[in-house]
Amino acid sequence: GDEVDYSVEDIRVCPDEGYAVIGSIWENMQGSNFGFMMKTDSDGNPLWANLDTPDFLAKLVLMPLSKLQREIL
Repeated sequence: GDEVDYSVEDIRVCPDEGYAVIGSIWENMQGSNFGFMMKTDSDGNPLWANLDTPDFLAKLVLMPLSKLQREIL
C-alpha cells in the first residue's frame, strides 16, 4: 500500500497559545519528500497546514521564534 512517514522537527507555542508544528513527510510510493508547517489551536486541533520543499523546512528550523510567529499568524 501507500506508505507515508511523518517526522516532526520542531513545535513552538504561539502568542495565541496555539502551536506551530514543522516537520517533513516522506511518500514512499512516489519517493517524494516535503516539508510541512501546521498551525493548531491551544487544544492541538489543526487550523491549517502547508506543504513545501525540504529547503523550506530547513529555513523554518533556523528561523528565530519572533519571525516564525509573524509567518504563521
